[in-house]
Amino acid sequence: MTDLSVPLLGALAWIDVVLLIWFAATAISVVYVAYDAFTKNPEMTVMKWGWVLVTAYLGLVGLVLYIMSCKEPGPRLARRVRKAPLEARFGFRRALCCG
Repeated sequence: MTDLSVPLLGALAWIDVVLLIWFAATAISVVYVAYDAFTKNPEMTVMKWGWVLVTAYLGLVGLVLYIMSCKEPGPRLARRVRKAPLEARFGFRRALCCG
């Protein structure tokens, strides 16, 4: 048991604390993905809701997948990508969307 307690539940075990932190991080991730998908992403509405659900199911892992597949690279990375061969440029996105 830990020294933490919740008024309705009493003292919390360490796994309860870990799960509360995970659920809070998942909620923050879902809010970020929903905001970003519906305001800055030109994809179809179904895809936007799909990313929100994937993030709700996977938590931080879903957030990382969303950022890696839907966000444009920053200016420094974009310069490096332009110098890379064509197969390396589009390989990751092609693998995600075309399986």
